[in-house]
Amino acid sequence: MESDCAVEHKRRLNLGPAGFMTCVEVIGVFFIGMAIAYFLGRALKLESFLGQMSSELSSPRPDFLRLAWIVGASLVIQYIGLFTPALLIGWRRGRRHLSDYGLTTASNRWISLVGSGIVLFAFGALPAKLLFLVNKYFPMGPGSDFWALLNVKWNFEFWIFMAVGSYVLVPFVEELFFRGYLQARLAESFGGIPAILISSFFFTFLHSAYHKLSVLCLGTILTLIFDSVCVGYIYHRTRSLIAPMVAHALIDIPFKGVFDLVVPILMILIFLLFWKKISLEVRQFLKDFCLVKSKRAVALAVIFFSLAAIVFTKIFNVL
Repeated sequence: MESDCAVEHKRRLNLGPAGFMTCVEVIGVFFIGMAIAYFLGRALKLESFLGQMSSELSSPRPDFLRLAWIVGASLVIQYIGLFTPALLIGWRRGRRHLSDYGLTTASNRWISLVGSGIVLFAFGALPAKLLFLVNKYFPMGPGSDFWALLNVKWNFEFWIFMAVGSYVLVPFVEELFFRGYLQARLAESFGGIPAILISSFFFTFLHSAYHKLSVLCLGTILTLIFDSVCVGYIYHRTRSLIAPMVAHALIDIPFKGVFDLVVPILMILIFLLFWKKISLEVRQFLKDFCLVKSKRAVALAVIFFSLAAIVFTKIFNVL
């Protein structure tokens, strides 16, 4: 029996004018949304987070509460900008409920979705965690400037800052926009697998912190693409953002010291424990991918959105 994803490919793949207009809409929503956020930030005189982070980290006692306020305000403004055109267009297209954007269990059990999120984290983020573990003993060049946070003392204020800027607010808004809106919108014209690939590459290359010529950053980009594809596929299969948000939150929780080894070991154990379920999903993904028509056109769309993401990072200060 064909999967829902395979049936959708045969019914919905659209590389004509409608598909082109979908791409224009998605790119337009992002550009207009970031422009709105930029001018709102200027009007409210928001401080630069990166500049303030460098200043605070050079201090013997960084003010993490201040950084939490700055990054929190920046994220709220950024996603107010992005969701404004996305929701307006979605309303016109009949997407008028939160469930239309993945904020639903979609007839799945909560415990099942949370469990899927944990397994998704163990499988999707394992290459990234192993990469960072190897880098700890065999440095592979410069990485993200944000990783300087690993070198400061982690107090209660630090965890408040990280909750705002990493493992609580960020998974919610990013998954809601990039999966709930962007991937779902692309799937309407291109089908599930192409939408997953396009949105994953777009999301990955918006991470300008990894736009550096180093083995570590190249490896991080590859592992982030892999993880994003896994997250996108589980969203497509469950029609719910709960598992992706759980996985995203777990990925963004920082750790160091002995946990650099303990966490990957736990992830490997979970991976082995649920190997049969994971292998079934991987095989289904590969079957669905083989059913995608016009793979060359999909590859061109992936390249276009990747380049667009890089351009956006030069225009706007994103991610």
